[in-house]
Amino acid sequence: MCTHCGFCLETCPTYTVLRNEVHSPRGRIEAIRAGIDSPAFDTCMYCRLCETACPAGVRYGEIIIPYRKPNVKESIVNKVLENPKSLTSFLRIAKNLNIEEAKRFKEFTEGLEISEPLENDEKEYDIILFPGCMESVLARKTVEKAYRFLSKFFKVRIVNGCCGFSRFSTGDVEGARKLALKLKDKVGNKPVITLQSNCASFMKDYQSYFGINIEAYDFA
Repeated sequence: MCTHCGFCLETCPTYTVLRNEVHSPRGRIEAIRAGIDSPAFDTCMYCRLCETACPAGVRYGEIIIPYRKPNVKESIVNKVLENPKSLTSFLRIAKNLNIEEAKRFKEFTEGLEISEPLENDEKEYDIILFPGCMESVLARKTVEKAYRFLSKFFKVRIVNGCCGFSRFSTGDVEGARKLALKLKDKVGNKPVITLQSNCASFMKDYQSYFGINIEAYDFA
C-alpha cells in the first residue's frame, strides 16, 4: 500500500520533467483510489523505476496496467514493432517524412544505421539469441558481435520479433499474451539470451502474468 512517502517522485521521468504530481506514481495511485480517469495514466513511461525506490514494495506496474489503454498511434507502432522487416522499412520511410511524429523517429535514430535484422536457420541449437525489436534493426553490429561471442560456446539460433512488452505497457494485455505465446512456441524450452533488459525482465514476468515459463537472461 502506498504510504505517500514521496521517495518515488524523483525516479519518475514524467514527474522530473513536468514537476506536476498528477504525473507521478503517487499521483496516479491517488487518481485510481479516487475513481478518477486521469490522463496521467497514459503519460506513464512504465519504466517501473518507482518500484526500486518504494520502501513499502508497492508493485506500481501491476496497479497501473488495467487503467492504461492504447491509442491509435500506439497500436500502429506496436504492430510495426512485431515485424522487424516492417520496422526497418518504417524507420527508413520515417526519416524522409516531414511530420512531427517522423521527426521524433529521426532524432531517435540519429547516428544509427538502420539495417535488415540478422537471421539464421539453425536446426539444432542450445540457446536462443533474441535481439529485441529495436536492437534487431538499429544495432545489427552489436547483434552480430553477440552472436559470434555466444557461438564460441553454444549452437545459437536467432529469433527476431517482439516479446509483447510494448503492448503490455500500453494496456493491451491480451495482445501481449498472444505475443508471449507466439514467442514460447518459437523458443520452446531453450534458454533465451536477449540484448534488451526490458525484454528479459518482461519474459521473467510471463509466469505471473500469463502462466508461461521462459528461461530468459539479459546478455549484459
